[in-house]
Amino acid sequence: AAARRGYAGAGRRLNRRFERQVDELSVALRRWSLTDTSSPRIPTPRELLDDLDQLEAEFGAWAFDRLAQHLKVTTEPITLEGIDLGRFRVTLQLGNTDTYRGGGSLCFYIEALDPTTLTLIDFDTVEAVNLAPRGYLEDDLGRLKVHATADLCHKINQRIEVITVPDRFRRSMTLDGAVFCCVDSIETRRRIFAQARDHSAIFIDGRMNAEVMRVLVATPREPDTLTHYPTTLFTEAETYQGACTTRSTIYTASIAAGLMVHQFTRYLRGMAVDADVQLNLLAMEMGVMAVLGSD
Repeated sequence: AAARRGYAGAGRRLNRRFERQVDELSVALRRWSLTDTSSPRIPTPRELLDDLDQLEAEFGAWAFDRLAQHLKVTTEPITLEGIDLGRFRVTLQLGNTDTYRGGGSLCFYIEALDPTTLTLIDFDTVEAVNLAPRGYLEDDLGRLKVHATADLCHKINQRIEVITVPDRFRRSMTLDGAVFCCVDSIETRRRIFAQARDHSAIFIDGRMNAEVMRVLVATPREPDTLTHYPTTLFTEAETYQGACTTRSTIYTASIAAGLMVHQFTRYLRGMAVDADVQLNLLAMEMGVMAVLGSD
């Protein structure tokens, strides 16, 4: 009778729900035990003055916004892993320290003051088929893609310096810094990589078809990645040709772009990059290929 009425199944579901709640409670208790609930020690005027002197010695100058309760310092130009990032402004939010002690609010934030130069290379123009999958606007129809993209970049940040090259990639073009490759042709990828491998700090290639995407990274900092990437350059005849309506969609393009930028941030933080990442959204499968050295 219990089986017919589903009591056994209901019992198993209740047990699983109870176990999840116990796990969540355990995590919450661990977090609570790590929270410092003691009252913070108030620094003396001498300690505050010493800290301000140290800020001035390290950053050259500092500014205090009394109304907003913000303390601001500006760094010297910063270069990470061969990439020039420019200056940054660090703003410390003063005020209700009880909020910060509980971990519920941000106590400082960092602002980039010198956006680096962005170079766009593309010969093509915006067509109607590019509107939905590529994120262009109706007003962009007929315009060069590099100009439409540059205008969008300036709407986000007017200080960004964007160099537009409305032409096909040519071997004579100089590639340095970070190179993001988002082209359709394998042969074009081959030419770009041949130029970038000896002159750029990092090369990131994004490939996509429908809901399947692949992100490849090559950098001289990890020589094995430079060896692996050429093995992914098959011939044009071997390229899989998907239907035009499924070749590109805006949400998969956004996910692929996020994966590419993520690898760039790993590189800047001195972390190992993932040389070959594949994601199939339809099957919800993700694979990261390990690239091992010859030794």
